[in-house]
Amino acid sequence: TSGSAIVMTIPTDAILGIASAKDRISIAGYQGGAGALSFTGSGATLRGTAPTAAQYLTVGLMHVGANEWAYL
Repeated sequence: TSGSAIVMTIPTDAILGIASAKDRISIAGYQGGAGALSFTGSGATLRGTAPTAAQYLTVGLMHVGANEWAYL
């Protein structure tokens, strides 16, 4: 519910406990305030760029490969 933009960091598969590059795991974020929500990678690759568009919307990522995520 922040009025400022928020960036969530996605760590590596090992830190998250993901055992296989084929594991299909999703992560979602909800923008409760005026500040946009987006993701960044810390040893993980993110495909696409999609911060939330407006307050009360969601943005998500899906695990698509080893240390690789795609915006939903």
